[in-house]
Amino acid sequence: MESRAAPDVVVVVSHYDRDISWTRWLEHPVLIYTKEKPGELSVPHNKGREASAYLKFIVDHYDRLPERTVFLHEEEYSWHHKGSLIDRVRDAVAQSARFRSLNDFRLGSIREMVDDNDEETREWLRQRRLDSPEACWQQLTRWFDSYLGQYLGNHDRHGDWTDGHYGSAQMIVHRERIRQHPQELYEQLYDWILNTDLPDYRSSRFMEWTWHLLFQARDEDGSPIDEPVPPPLGAGRFEAVAARARRLVSRLFGVDGVLSLARPPLLWLRGSYRSLRRRLRSKPT
Repeated sequence: MESRAAPDVVVVVSHYDRDISWTRWLEHPVLIYTKEKPGELSVPHNKGREASAYLKFIVDHYDRLPERTVFLHEEEYSWHHKGSLIDRVRDAVAQSARFRSLNDFRLGSIREMVDDNDEETREWLRQRRLDSPEACWQQLTRWFDSYLGQYLGNHDRHGDWTDGHYGSAQMIVHRERIRQHPQELYEQLYDWILNTDLPDYRSSRFMEWTWHLLFQARDEDGSPIDEPVPPPLGAGRFEAVAARARRLVSRLFGVDGVLSLARPPLLWLRGSYRSLRRRLRSKPT
């Protein structure tokens, strides 16, 4: 971002090798952090999945963060969120959320997996290359105390922080939540994720389990504050159909100009649809 005043909302996309042409339809400035591609917005190694790109952005812009940052994967549609990310970003921004996930998938408890100690759980972990639940929990808590203990306290203070929170690390965060912690912390985490010997599925999962602890509201003593559960994000079915139509036109013609011509009527149709829906809702029964 330039040195002038930061925009209210910026979208950060972690990119490696997927088609990201859909990001042109996002309604806010977009920064694409690409792995292993020289340039200003580049992560030198494809490590840590999306976490390395998110941390790189925070380190680069800590002193000039936008009011809110939206952190996204490179796929508009995926198993862990309903509908189009374009719609979900629009909804999250409209809710003025200071921190919330854009996903629908909730994480399970690694600690419960340790306690349960059943063969089905172990097989699930083996298939996903997470070794045993005991090894995963011990590794996670050692990492937590080494890198986050100074800022968040010992891991025991947080109980089972891996349970029930939204996973897959797509979120909107207010700059005040990011700046609850010094830039040094994010620099240390970025350096760790680029240089750790842990495989990507493990290092990225450590961050996935922990983002909510970093960004939740805290009082002056650093204790977490309970926040109301935000309303759900709509799947945006009409907009999702429009997005599929845009992609179809792009594949058929492969010309950006065609998409540029298609955008105004699509926006007009969307506005007409919403206006009609409001009228129907307000009509007396």
